[in-house]
Amino acid sequence: MLFGIICQHHDYRLCFELNHALNLSLERTGDLELTLNKGKDKIKTSRFEYKDGFGNEYFILTNKTSNGLFIAEYKNIDYFFMVREPVPMHEMLQLEKQLRTIPVVLGAYHLEPEKIKTGERFIF
Repeated sequence: MLFGIICQHHDYRLCFELNHALNLSLERTGDLELTLNKGKDKIKTSRFEYKDGFGNEYFILTNKTSNGLFIAEYKNIDYFFMVREPVPMHEMLQLEKQLRTIPVVLGAYHLEPEKIKTGERFIF
């Protein structure tokens, strides 16, 4: 499950708010670095991660980096919130509503990774 989040605050502030609102413990882990264009370009995005006791994994990835966009086709999205575990539709809709109630979140939208041209970047 993947959401695009619009937020004008720093990544650590967004994660603090997500942790509080969703009862998570997102922590910064090593940056995710991608090599593009046959090794000519690199994109480095900050990554926050949390694994709960039920096998669910949660990630925040920054879209806007110093080297460009992590996912260029979503230039208006500031962050990607990913949950690695199949989630029923009603839970996905509930999570989307919860994200939109967080004060620092200006917008939250469900995205389908398989419809994103560079969706393979979410496989790590």
